[in-house]
Amino acid sequence: YFRWLLAHVNDDPDYLRKPFPIHEDQNKRAAIAAYEEHNRMVRETIPPDRLLEFDVNEGWEPLCKFLDISECPRNVPFPKANKALGKKAESIATILCSVAFVSTVTFTLIAVLFRLLSGKTVVQWFLYQASSEKSMILRTARRRREKWS
Repeated sequence: YFRWLLAHVNDDPDYLRKPFPIHEDQNKRAAIAAYEEHNRMVRETIPPDRLLEFDVNEGWEPLCKFLDISECPRNVPFPKANKALGKKAESIATILCSVAFVSTVTFTLIAVLFRLLSGKTVVQWFLYQASSEKSMILRTARRRREKWS
């Protein structure tokens, strides 16, 4: 989604193929123009009584009034989590979570297939190989010792 959004906002389909991080060289004027155009289209489409143009610096009051909430939080600061660094961290986390998920599924499928074909789990096979190599090393050392004796 983030790639598509940058490609759309910057009117540049190359953002769909750029390596990560993709947002550092975006066209600031094009991004602002796309943002303003989007806001204009929203204002034309949504009836004024159903649209809240909200500035987070105004706090809870306008939001509670618009949503018709009588118990508006008074002593709770309004959250401000839309920082640039937070967005970078969010995009990195999205990529890492995707990689972790795909890796887990791939390893699981390989392990299941391995067990079906060999009759052993990957750990059992590894332990067997390690003990076989240890036995081979011990046999080789014993032969060398016997040869030199």
